[in-house]
Amino acid sequence: VQQGSPLSTLLFNITVQPLAAHLRQRLAAGALHGIPLPDGSLAPPSHQHADDTSLHLRSPGDVAVALAPVGSVGLHCRASGARLNPSKSNGLRVGPHPERDPVTGVCAVSGVLFPPPQAPIRHLGIFLSTDPAAGHAKSFAGLLHGVRETAALWRQHHLSWLGRAYVAKQVLASKVTYHATFVPPEASMWARITHVISAFVAGSGVDGDGAGGGGISHPAQHVCSLPWEEGGVALVDPSIQAECLQAKVAARLLQPGSHPWKVLMQHRLHRALPSLGPAVLVSGMHVSLHQLRDRRLLGYVRGFQRTQPHRLVLPDALSAPQVLNERLCYNRQVLAGGQPLQPRHFPALAEAGTWTVQQLAALVHPQQPLPPPLQLVWDCLPADWRATALQPWQPEWELCAVAGLVRQVESGKLYSVCAANGGMEEAPDAALPLGALWVPCCVGFKHLPRQRQGGGGAASDSGSDSGSDSDSDSGAQESRRVPLLVGPWELVQVDPNAWGWGKKDLLAFTVKSASVRRVQLRALRCLPGGRYQPKSGCRPKLWGPPPPPPGSPVPPTGLVVLETGWRHSYDTQPPSSGQRGVRRPAAEFEVGLLPCQAPGRRARLGVWERVSARHAAEPQPVPPSSATLVVLPDDTIDAAAPGDPDSANRCLWVEMRRADLPREQYIVLYRILHGSMYVGAFLHHISVIPRQQACCSHPACQGELETLSHAFTLCPAVAPAAEWVGRVIAAVAACPPPPPAPEVLLVGNGGGWVAPGDAHQVWLLLRGSFLHAVWQLRCRRSLTGQPFTALAVCAATVASVTSTLRRDWARVTQSLIGMSGMCPEWFRGRSPALALHAFRSRWAHRGVLCRVREGEGDAQPTIQLRFTLAHPCAPSPLASAPAVLPEPPPVQIGGPTA
Repeated sequence: VQQGSPLSTLLFNITVQPLAAHLRQRLAAGALHGIPLPDGSLAPPSHQHADDTSLHLRSPGDVAVALAPVGSVGLHCRASGARLNPSKSNGLRVGPHPERDPVTGVCAVSGVLFPPPQAPIRHLGIFLSTDPAAGHAKSFAGLLHGVRETAALWRQHHLSWLGRAYVAKQVLASKVTYHATFVPPEASMWARITHVISAFVAGSGVDGDGAGGGGISHPAQHVCSLPWEEGGVALVDPSIQAECLQAKVAARLLQPGSHPWKVLMQHRLHRALPSLGPAVLVSGMHVSLHQLRDRRLLGYVRGFQRTQPHRLVLPDALSAPQVLNERLCYNRQVLAGGQPLQPRHFPALAEAGTWTVQQLAALVHPQQPLPPPLQLVWDCLPADWRATALQPWQPEWELCAVAGLVRQVESGKLYSVCAANGGMEEAPDAALPLGALWVPCCVGFKHLPRQRQGGGGAASDSGSDSGSDSDSDSGAQESRRVPLLVGPWELVQVDPNAWGWGKKDLLAFTVKSASVRRVQLRALRCLPGGRYQPKSGCRPKLWGPPPPPPGSPVPPTGLVVLETGWRHSYDTQPPSSGQRGVRRPAAEFEVGLLPCQAPGRRARLGVWERVSARHAAEPQPVPPSSATLVVLPDDTIDAAAPGDPDSANRCLWVEMRRADLPREQYIVLYRILHGSMYVGAFLHHISVIPRQQACCSHPACQGELETLSHAFTLCPAVAPAAEWVGRVIAAVAACPPPPPAPEVLLVGNGGGWVAPGDAHQVWLLLRGSFLHAVWQLRCRRSLTGQPFTALAVCAATVASVTSTLRRDWARVTQSLIGMSGMCPEWFRGRSPALALHAFRSRWAHRGVLCRVREGEGDAQPTIQLRFTLAHPCAPSPLASAPAVLPEPPPVQIGGPTA
């Protein structure tokens, strides 16, 4: 087998599997002693991942037996030809280790090196030690250095803002999220890492895509992190990504399957929070490090809670076992004085060991009343729950643990159970043992796709890139329901069928959907005035507020409001002042400040002052009716409830995504719509440049403030070209030319003019080319002082449109995948091919920009490009222009761009 062959991994698995089987046999025979788990079972004697194998044994003597020539490891080496590498083999002992030599660190019994706690050992890329602080520091100190070096290497390439966002997601963030899943870093270290990634995305200086925000990325991250179809660019947020990976561990804890790590985590949660245990994940309790005493466990719990799961089954629709399984404390449906019950307010619950509705209902007897404290708790339960808890009930599913079978009570069908993942398969011929004991159990259903369509299909009808970052799967056909055994009801902590997100239960948790949900929740908090709603998308800032009711006065457009604020900032600073503008809070212009731009350090309180303040903030043990009310979110309402998926906001972003604009043009349009283009007025508003640099540099403008309207439509170097673009779209769409209003080019419509339905896409492509040409020439003028004319803008627009048109024609007539010289199977996803009728509907409107001629017989169709400076209409300054037109900025034709 050659190196790199795909068979090598399979052959390696075949050779190492006997090692794990032999270790389990020796453990069952008593020759080895495993590590006992809290439930009385033994941990697996080994853990294998790729070529790394770890042994989990009780004492150094057991390690010596396993490594002996006649032990499991020795026999495996003799049979397979493998060799044990002692220099890379280290041990980690939990507890005292008298056999270890304090000088060399070598165990006298096993001969294995056990490094001190200050020297963590590395396992699967994670540094482990009995001193957590040492492991954390060593894991992330080198990681920060690696992220900085990688960012420095990529910064040498000329990448657009969108290209840097891709690199940050695929390269930089992936280096840290894996480690942060298992070893949560310190807050200061995590801030340093995220700042390096944010600074890389923001870039520095002014380049072709206008990244001149002084190290700040615009729009703000809570906007850019949204999915493409909701007004973002799916910009990665490393902290959210890491927390969602931690939430995956907590979600796996509530899902079916028996694993040793679940036993350990459940035991630690029950020991720290006896009233809740794993149910803390869906409770109304906000946990702290003081309660859990483990930063890693706290990260798992907080990561899951911050996704804000809610009830999928309303409280009055719960079944009998679901009601009996409900917790009494921190349950937002069990209220006393408007607040959930807390153990410190009701010590009688701890004395009686009563934490669930079932345990409390077992104490209710008609002849013997409950003690007053427990009776108060019983009265706090919803009336439907009290009635359900006292009635007999018939289970829907039953489990026979001895035979490993599950029975559906109504139909009598039998299912065999896989202990590893809880999967169930029909077993009609299963033999039942005599006197089998059946207990009620909880069964969930996971939806799996029946078939996934492969990539490289037919040509796209619209040429759209439907790859969205939402949790929908367009390639999956109708799903099938697969039953999974959650466990006996008496052991189930949280029913995964009753909790979830949106319409998906806990069994459907994915890191991708959780990340999108976290981003949506943050956008709801940060975008005021109803600018955002999940699934409906983010409303562009240039659109202004939503339309008022009929009969109400029409508010000014978002462009007018935005530029009025910029002009007010410019006017409030004295003309003679050379200082930058007054610093405003970040929430006003939606930007996350870098550390060097943040306000000064806050005054810190002393230790005793903080302790006194904490004790003063804690509620006193008084009756709940007199306690301070704390408003908790309703657990029956989805905090990220979706809006209208056919809203105008979403349609705008979907249309832009499907237009297949070059990335530089997409960035310009995207930033303009969000009001974050780096014109002089905006840079002065966010205190990046002084007052005298916020004006247009054209000689005829005479100190006019450079706003969006001025830079792209009103400047004398641009106004004739803007009028020419309007005449071009009028000729293409056979409609009246648009009015000379800034909203027409910046927003797409205005002044009562709307592009015809069949010309929406070509109008978007034409606008993108024009706005990018203006911005590119404007940036060149700012950097070099070289002026430009309206004729140069028109020439650059023609060159850009022609280049995009040729690119789309290549998608029609050529196989771009076949031209790469690689296997077509490597290119999964949407095919880059474009159908001929889609090309016609995009470009060939009445043959103005181009004409497509059908080929005779088997000949391919041909195209005639007709769009020039003279056709369909000439720019106004063409008559007085020199004979030689100015050379337009270079435009890359075809090929991928970063």
